[in-house]
Amino acid sequence: MKVKIIPLLLCLLLLFSLASCKKSPDEGDTTEPKSEFSGSDNIHIGEEETLDIDNIDFAADFGGIKVINSVNITGKFNEDGSGREVSDVSGLVIYNDTEQTLQYIKFTAEYSDGKMYTYSASTVPAGATCDIAEENASPYRALEDEMPKWNLENIVFFDDEPSFLEDKIEISGSDGILTVANISSEDITDNIVIYYKDYNNEEGYLSSGITYRVNIRGGLAAGSVRQAAAQHYTLKGSMIMFAELLPAETDTVR
Repeated sequence: MKVKIIPLLLCLLLLFSLASCKKSPDEGDTTEPKSEFSGSDNIHIGEEETLDIDNIDFAADFGGIKVINSVNITGKFNEDGSGREVSDVSGLVIYNDTEQTLQYIKFTAEYSDGKMYTYSASTVPAGATCDIAEENASPYRALEDEMPKWNLENIVFFDDEPSFLEDKIEISGSDGILTVANISSEDITDNIVIYYKDYNNEEGYLSSGITYRVNIRGGLAAGSVRQAAAQHYTLKGSMIMFAELLPAETDTVR
């Protein structure tokens, strides 16, 4: 069962993302496996009004980031940005049950045969769900068959909620291209960095853990418009998450 998101509400909630992965690890935090797990296949939650998280038998809870279910991933593998075709890859559905946008999380699942699966995700807004594939495209393992031992390696939330800089710029996109307009009366001299994610528009959930970024170097004069290549951006399968300004002299993206 997939629970659909109210388009307007979650579009607003989801217009955010990973900028810096400044990782502040909580080393050694572990979540012991539950004795039973009865999550429904492919459950995706995005609309807070329909979500009763207390009645969902989640598999793990990392500071409010909850593992809802396992998912078999067949199709494009985007966690490394390659987009290569895979089949029967192990994945998880996570849900952000906090009031903050998750900036970054990394955790592992250790199985009784000694196999270790590693998962990570960035930019998951409050109340959003996200499918994440095992980072090495390891074979599918259902949580209903075996509950692993969980270990949290790293988790960080944004200190300040990210935004679109809507008082300064306007962002639009088409397949493979992002367009940025300076709608203010002042020149922007910093680099403008736009962040976006894979998104299932039909069912309303983030469909991979990775966050992509596009850097408009050198800023943008007042009233002007620039386009930049965005290899992974598509109108039907992406969502712009947020934007930030970074000093041009550094010429780096955090």
